[in-house]
Amino acid sequence: MDGIAQPISAATARCLAASAGIIPLVLGGDSVPLDLGRSQRLFSRSQKVALAERDGGCAFPGCTRPPQFCDAHHIRWWDRHHGRTDLANGVLLCSYHHHLLHREGWVIEVIDNRTWFTPPAHVYLAQRPRPGNNLRRLLLRPVVPGAEENDAGALGAAGDVVPAGSAGEQAA
Repeated sequence: MDGIAQPISAATARCLAASAGIIPLVLGGDSVPLDLGRSQRLFSRSQKVALAERDGGCAFPGCTRPPQFCDAHHIRWWDRHHGRTDLANGVLLCSYHHHLLHREGWVIEVIDNRTWFTPPAHVYLAQRPRPGNNLRRLLLRPVVPGAEENDAGALGAAGDVVPAGSAGEQAA
């Protein structure tokens, strides 16, 4: 690769090619790209179908709005954080919670395939992360042989849990 002295892995080469719009990283049925990287800002119809299947509706804690009333939201902002239009960076939110996140400054993180929502200090001073509606994400989580499972946080009361390794990215 021009300008790079060290060899790069095949995975890195695929990521670079996908970012440049040369190849998609993930394909759905009929070779429809599901990870668009930075080549397109808005989530595609195919991505929204995949998000609906994965999230099952609005991921905001306690919300029960079904997928047909939800928007695809960039967890890492497209413009501010150069977020990618990829399934891993997307989450379904109903219009009310989507606007609430943008207006109030909630933070979304996905840790261990669980979606966490951290309120801004003016909403909740302690800013404790709250587990989102994670049922479908948990059902689709890959099983890692030998890994210990601790679901106490996912079942605890809102505001009483803190995900391990929480770094925090501003919602988009």
